[in-house]
Amino acid sequence: MCVYGLVAVSYGKSTERELAGLRVARVGALVETGDPCEPLRLADPLGVVVVPVAEYLKDLQAAGKAVATQRSYGRAVLRWLRFLWAIEVPWDQATRSEARDFSRWIRLVDKAGDGRGRRGGATRYGGFATPG
Repeated sequence: MCVYGLVAVSYGKSTERELAGLRVARVGALVETGDPCEPLRLADPLGVVVVPVAEYLKDLQAAGKAVATQRSYGRAVLRWLRFLWAIEVPWDQATRSEARDFSRWIRLVDKAGDGRGRRGGATRYGGFATPG
């Protein structure tokens, strides 16, 4: 198994998953704390801080990354975790198959434009949508 950031990649058996109908709930949250030492926290669906993500955000801060960058990365990690929660796979047990399916799922929902895709990215008019 190879661990890269918060994505543990295993080269084990592949799992076939139906992605087109997968509903990923908007659970968990990236919370702005108002604390300059810990400006953001990522909480799981029960409101518990996800410790590996907290450490990752601290590393970003220590590397001099702006809060906006930390927020952007935090949202990306939240999206990954929401996907894993939807398919009921703990993040530290995610394999290469889950990473592949996540990438495929993102393309499906972004292409469908059905509201399950990204929010907060640049619009075609160059502005920004409401963060979410």
